[in-house]
Amino acid sequence: MGMLDRRGGWILCSAIALYALSLALPAVNVLDKPLFGGGQTAKVYPGVICAAMGWLVLPGWLGNPMFLAAAICHGLRRHRVAIVLLSIGLLSSLLAPLMFVWTRKEMIELTDVRVGYYVWIASMVVLLGGATRGAISDVDRRPAQHR
Repeated sequence: MGMLDRRGGWILCSAIALYALSLALPAVNVLDKPLFGGGQTAKVYPGVICAAMGWLVLPGWLGNPMFLAAAICHGLRRHRVAIVLLSIGLLSSLLAPLMFVWTRKEMIELTDVRVGYYVWIASMVVLLGGATRGAISDVDRRPAQHR
């Protein structure tokens, strides 16, 4: 088991940097509905708040642990496993706004997604591209009799 090459290391660092940036950026606009009367209030939640309370909307939040596991697999040169994990995580992340609207509309209503959500998705796409490139280069390095 070898270390990542330079390009694989840069891809992993770029994906992690994008993920960290997504935690700091505004991710969603919501209408907060109080439990005991009162008017709705519009709020903007940053990515870190969405990550902290995202387990309430489980299908969409699965992108976070899948990203972490895929980053570890990519670092260990297990590119095919990383591709599978990222595909599942990316699908659940793309469906996250829909799941949020369907499951939690009685207390909080998602009005739209902001730049932090798109940076979160971009971090997964960058890592998926890097894992795919790594898997292709692994196939190219194998001897002809093992293909």
